[in-house]
Amino acid sequence: MGRLHVTLLLGILNWTSCAPTALRPARAVSEGEVEHVLSFTYPIAPDVPIPIPAYTLRYGVADSLDLGASIDGLSTVSVDATVQVLRRREVDLALGPQVTFNMIGLMFAVGPSLSAPVLLDLNLGPAVSLMAIAGPMNVDLGKKDRIWLLHAAGGLDVRITEGFSLRPHAGSYTNLSDARGSSLPYLGLALGFGGRRDFR
Repeated sequence: MGRLHVTLLLGILNWTSCAPTALRPARAVSEGEVEHVLSFTYPIAPDVPIPIPAYTLRYGVADSLDLGASIDGLSTVSVDATVQVLRRREVDLALGPQVTFNMIGLMFAVGPSLSAPVLLDLNLGPAVSLMAIAGPMNVDLGKKDRIWLLHAAGGLDVRITEGFSLRPHAGSYTNLSDARGSSLPYLGLALGFGGRRDFR
């Protein structure tokens, strides 16, 4: 991938705060529960020497719906929802719409970025789930120019205790507006505190 395409994708990632917050369990936080999540994302590219941090606050509105608000270390904020459409002991499926705003409106994502991923969990037991996310993302580059990305990622949700979980994951962004399909892979780790989910 050419350096220009890497720089473009890094800029989009930096100014949209999507990777640190998008991948999450498909099972919604239980009604009335609050979850705090610290996330660290490391784009696999020489231009980014340190991980990008993010913080997410998530609240369970109902057993099949939670709402989240996130801020990352580069001053972007996002709001999202986890709308669970399938809930079984072995599998969970949800829609995860997200809107991200750049608070300082510099190089990339001058307007809001919109994404509509699908979240899928395979529950291997009461303490471990395989997580996956895939979906399109529309980014405003300014001057009425928007591009489409495909975000896909997978990882684990390891529930150490009822109030603490580890979520290592990996994923990539692919530029669908680029004929060469340039992509930017990344690694991530999220630490979840609180936000009980009922796996009984």
